[in-house]
Order: sequence, then structure tokens, then C-alpha cells
Amino acid sequence: SIKPGIILDDSCILRPGDHPFIEHDSFVDYRYTRLETAQHVEGRINDGVFVLKEPCSPELIRRLIQGAMKSRRISREFKKILESTTLD
Repeated sequence: SIKPGIILDDSCILRPGDHPFIEHDSFVDYRYTRLETAQHVEGRINDGVFVLKEPCSPELIRRLIQGAMKSRRISREFKKILESTTLD
């Protein structure tokens, strides 16, 4: 969530209505981007560490990727991965 005193990456601002999970004005903190295997994610879901939510719309995914490409807080490695991503 966007709160006073927090360093904000304004590359991708999320607002209520962008996704059912978003209840307050929020931002994506791209510095925490990491690559995990599907097996790891599925294991965390099965363990109850990660909780499944409604999928993001294609438009929101585009905004997330565009924000990552603008952000100065994500590594070049991840930007290169995202450059090859297409959403058709």
C-alpha cells in the first residue's frame, strides 16, 4: 500500500478496482522480483504459504510488465526476460 514515508516506486500504481485483491492505492515494488520454479510455487500453495487469488486481467499484466520496464528497481536480467514476453 502507498503510505506516507514509504519510498515509492511509481512505475506501476495499482488502485482499487484494478484487481479484487487491491483494496488501497498500492504500488509494485519491483526490487523484490525473483524467479521461482512452478514446482516451488505449487509447493508454497499446498503448504498454505501462498494463497491463490483471482487471475489478473491481460490489461493488468500488460501494466505490470510496462511498469517493470520503466522501473529502476528491477534488474536488467528480469527486464531481458520480460522483453521477450508477448501477450496476445
